[in-house]
Amino acid sequence: MKQFLIYILIFLFGIHLYSQTVNITIDWNNSTRTIPEYAYGVNSSANFIPSYSNNSVFMGNLELITQKKGLVRLHGWGMLDENSPESWLNNGEWNSVKIQQALLPLQQEGYKVMINIPSGALGEDDYQNPQEFAQFCAELVQIVNIDHQLGVEYWEIPNEREQGFAAPGLTVSQMATLIQTASQAMKAVDPTIKVGGSATAWVNINYLTQLVQDTYPNIDFITCHTYSGDCTNSIQNIYDIAQFAVEDLNILRQNVNAITGTDYLPIFLTEYNLSYQGCAAIQSNEGAVYDAIIMTESLKAGIDATCYWNIAPYSDMSIIDGDNLDENAYLFEILNFMVI
Repeated sequence: MKQFLIYILIFLFGIHLYSQTVNITIDWNNSTRTIPEYAYGVNSSANFIPSYSNNSVFMGNLELITQKKGLVRLHGWGMLDENSPESWLNNGEWNSVKIQQALLPLQQEGYKVMINIPSGALGEDDYQNPQEFAQFCAELVQIVNIDHQLGVEYWEIPNEREQGFAAPGLTVSQMATLIQTASQAMKAVDPTIKVGGSATAWVNINYLTQLVQDTYPNIDFITCHTYSGDCTNSIQNIYDIAQFAVEDLNILRQNVNAITGTDYLPIFLTEYNLSYQGCAAIQSNEGAVYDAIIMTESLKAGIDATCYWNIAPYSDMSIIDGDNLDENAYLFEILNFMVI
């Protein structure tokens, strides 16, 4: 029934992907899978900033979009840039006061939060020493979950640091060492947390399959991203790329299941968008169709949660513009409302 309702919702957005009549057959007695409550999440880099976390309008929009169900991922390179309002650092050290001010409203309102630690304190290339990175991550867990008792369960490390995206890059074995070393240090501080990664820049099947082989069972989930180009390609090509990504996610799920056997390892798509840079289509009906493809078909392919990039009102890729919601935002509201 939910799949049927989702298609109806897409039509209600005024989107017509086909010119001919579409016949829909409904099997009321068949269920594809149970959708996890946190399935339809968002990235909210604005919540690094206490003034947004304590802003009633922004938090009201966050509640409407997620229905307090979808996973709220806190990621942004501004987290490590002391010139950015998103920075959680002060002279290279974690800013405990600002972190508490930013996270407390999310904790009080019952959001399920994932914190991404993209690299070390010195920025995008500061991840080469596993022990130093592990200490850096463990210090943040100490502040968040021990000092301030904020109970953040999901921790993702690093962000798009696989080979080819940062010189000299990390081979799979190096990434496995980085994640396992950090996870051990973080869980020594708080053994209740879940730690995963590696937030690859695309659905890198071979890389992530090897990562699971090298880390399992010492990893709690794996993560990846997908974008459909830079918005200079045709909308049909954008939709095709989305479908290809879903097919790759299905293969990844099968590979992971083959490794873990009767155990289950969650897979999260922690970033996706029609384009990896801002453009008008993101906030249009075309963007809503793209989002619907990813949100529904990824879950059907065996992914456990998706996080849209991004809802920071100051971002040109956001479905929140100032205090206003783009029509795409209501797709998230409706899908999250339907999750039981």
